[in-house]
Amino acid sequence: MAFRNLNEALKALRLTERLVEIEQTLAPRFECAACLSRAAALDKGAVLFTSLKGHEVSAVGNLVYSEDVLALEMGVSPGGEYTRALRERLKSPVKPKEVENMPVEEVLEPEASLSEVMPIFTYYEGDSGPFVTTGLLQTIDPDTGETARGIHRMELRGDRELGAALLNPPLSSIYAKYKERGERMPVAVVIGMTPLIFASFAFKGAAGADKLSVAGGLRGEAVEVGRAKETGILVPAEAEFLLEGYVDPATERQDGPLGEIGGYSQLFTTTPSLFVTRITHRKNPIYHALLPDGPEGDVLLREVAQTFIASQVEGEFEFFETLHLIRGTFGSSVVVSLSKAESSQIRALLERLLNTGVVKKAVAVASDIDPTRTREVEWSMATRYRPDEDTIILSGLKGSPIDPSTGEDFTSSKLGIDATGYGHNHEHLRVKIQPDAADLAAAIISGGRS
Repeated sequence: MAFRNLNEALKALRLTERLVEIEQTLAPRFECAACLSRAAALDKGAVLFTSLKGHEVSAVGNLVYSEDVLALEMGVSPGGEYTRALRERLKSPVKPKEVENMPVEEVLEPEASLSEVMPIFTYYEGDSGPFVTTGLLQTIDPDTGETARGIHRMELRGDRELGAALLNPPLSSIYAKYKERGERMPVAVVIGMTPLIFASFAFKGAAGADKLSVAGGLRGEAVEVGRAKETGILVPAEAEFLLEGYVDPATERQDGPLGEIGGYSQLFTTTPSLFVTRITHRKNPIYHALLPDGPEGDVLLREVAQTFIASQVEGEFEFFETLHLIRGTFGSSVVVSLSKAESSQIRALLERLLNTGVVKKAVAVASDIDPTRTREVEWSMATRYRPDEDTIILSGLKGSPIDPSTGEDFTSSKLGIDATGYGHNHEHLRVKIQPDAADLAAAIISGGRS
């Protein structure tokens, strides 16, 4: 059963030993980020801070530290079952259910500043200041009246002022409409959702589906929503914090720098200010902070890329089998497993992968190679790959905005590697342990037999 709210999600993580709880009092400036970074390096799971200097609320980070967390909320097993369920449920959105009373509006903060209400983290040396990194922004398309939603970083600029980095669609295109008209863009921001609802703001569902309908499909039940009192925007009722206000196109100025998911500090020449006119939250709310170069952003980008890329190639290339995106590369490095095909066909598939935007390096391996095991992939490259014949380098392709090696127009050169060996040396037999002996050895080594 899907989690109703963030607190339920944390209880489930605690019960399954996926949650580290830190009771020592820590500062939101640098200290919490350092703990998140260390916990991620040791693969410790999500981290809950129960004592924050200057605040009475708790905070959680590394919440979606692994795909296993999304599988847990979906009620499926990690691995293949999760991957299949994810792709199927993305095709079956469930519309949100509107309710009257919203827990996120239990407490009104008429005068408090943002930094008094929320423990907004400062993450890295060199950051311009505190940043909200889990803001789920929602606005209304002035042409269609439809609600658009997305995850966007926000720089703390004043007591109730945030810099909104509206760089990606649909928010970027809708903001451009308001800017062209010289009008303020109404916004509602929620912070603190369950893992699946948070992730749904990044996923691409069926054409035209509301992000919360995508969340409903993933959860297997509708997300409860209510109308924010000031903007009238439908927002998740079970969020931890709700900020209402407007984005003013006349207030654009430099944003950042902030350490980003790619591992580099980045600033943007200009972003507009979001002015918060109303703040509400649950009783005893929990703030969600995402470490930019930590596991959460990487998981989200890899999962989004995985589902999108697979849908692009599986129908067109019959020899396509499985796809794996390398951890820590935010979807830019992919290994694809293929059944036997001609070199020209493999090249066509690699070129298609490299043209998807986010992918910068694509490696093709034969069907006897597990693409999730780095050792096998590297063995395949060491024994089946001829660099002068099996390398593809393409220039001037669309790259990722978070890749600092791209140009000002975010174009990049990209690399494709055919390490299948199908074109020249796959006739060499790979060594193989005899199956019955392998089963016996597995039982002995695992302690099943003596």
